[in-house]
Amino acid sequence: YFLEPVHASRAAAARPGLMLLQSVAVLLLLVACTNIAGALLLNASERSAEFAVRVSIGATPGQLLRQVLGEMTAVAALGVTLGAALAFAVTTSLGSLAAPVLSGVAIDMRWRDLLAALALGGVALILFGTFPALVTAYGSGVRSSVPASQHWSVRRLRATLLVLQVGVTIVLLTGATVLLR
Repeated sequence: YFLEPVHASRAAAARPGLMLLQSVAVLLLLVACTNIAGALLLNASERSAEFAVRVSIGATPGQLLRQVLGEMTAVAALGVTLGAALAFAVTTSLGSLAAPVLSGVAIDMRWRDLLAALALGGVALILFGTFPALVTAYGSGVRSSVPASQHWSVRRLRATLLVLQVGVTIVLLTGATVLLR
């Protein structure tokens, strides 16, 4: 026989639910990132005339790439900042609501959590922002009469993002249905 602290047994009991909640949050983040990547790609393809004018007056593809990546970095920084503020508010309220149920288990936000959110925002920027920026800077819409939104690689990327987004959404809805039963 051995003794186990009460808060350790309660934390162990809450662990599967919290891991499920974390998995759902990651899948929702994936859906949101694909949605934003599609919007950025659409925005970049709609601005093909602007980029064509900039190229005609001497802008290099590297300058266009830096401009688009700078804009995407600003959007990512705003998203990480708002997400961290929302996460802080939610964990504070969740900690006060769950205190009677999970006594001895701390629900709080630490600096490493904020650093992880910042790193995840950077990874999302690299994964979901680089290709639209490359299509904008080096794509066919800048140097030809065919708009970038009509180029086959842009259409294929948009279709791929849409399929990924719908697939993950179906997985989330199926999981929610099973969980409710």
